[in-house]
Amino acid sequence: MDPLLFLIFVTGLVAGIFSGLLGIGGAVLLIPAAMYLPPVFGLLPFGIKAATGIAMTQCLGGTLAASRIHYQKGTLIPGLVLVLGAGSFIGGFIGGYGSQFFSDISLKLIYMCLLFTVILFFLRSLNRPDVANGHLWTFDHRTFLQEPKNWRFLGLTTAIAMLSGLLGIGGAVFLFPVLHGILKVPVKQAIGTCTGLVLLTAMTGFTGKWISGQIPLAEGLAVTIGALIGGTIGAKIAHLVPIFWLRLCFLCIVTLAFARVGLEMLQRFVL
Repeated sequence: MDPLLFLIFVTGLVAGIFSGLLGIGGAVLLIPAAMYLPPVFGLLPFGIKAATGIAMTQCLGGTLAASRIHYQKGTLIPGLVLVLGAGSFIGGFIGGYGSQFFSDISLKLIYMCLLFTVILFFLRSLNRPDVANGHLWTFDHRTFLQEPKNWRFLGLTTAIAMLSGLLGIGGAVFLFPVLHGILKVPVKQAIGTCTGLVLLTAMTGFTGKWISGQIPLAEGLAVTIGALIGGTIGAKIAHLVPIFWLRLCFLCIVTLAFARVGLEMLQRFVL
């Protein structure tokens, strides 16, 4: 097997595990890995647009496998996914297709700003007790939609999906604070529901990036195979891990990605 394809497969496997474990698309790990890991093994790195295309492919494969597991475990709320998923479906395509018009530097700066926002949220909520004290959160779409203020969440998920499609990420790093921090969905249900919403974003985001020629086919297939295997493993592990460690792991991954991209920006503009 081509060394680069094998490296991408292994990276997709690891990212897929985190995708299922944390309800994220895995791109917060995969994008920096695609840009910075190949040179460590004497291989050519990917640019950020190719990296985001590969990441979106992995996101589609990983969340497809993980969503099935979360649904079987009862932690994916179908009604909430259907209501908020309309925004994810539309926004993902707009962002995925529109990303071709952004420069590499602008994409990295947007990526850093959004990751920093998420880091602040998780630093505040790391030791917060779960909102449901072990009980499942129930959802009635009719009651939800009858409340005018709840329509803002549809607009919010659309905006998140646009940014997610733009950056090639699933968007759970931004959806999770909305579900858990604002709607007060318990952690594990928020993770499962994020996976479903991310799947919808990934479907249209992948389509947009594919149409605009931003997805390397061979690498995309390799990372998807790894993500499908890893996503299933991660989703099963998620139901065995205490909530504190899920939050801490999530925070560490996002912080690591922020630090690595930030270092590159610092070297480019300051050093």
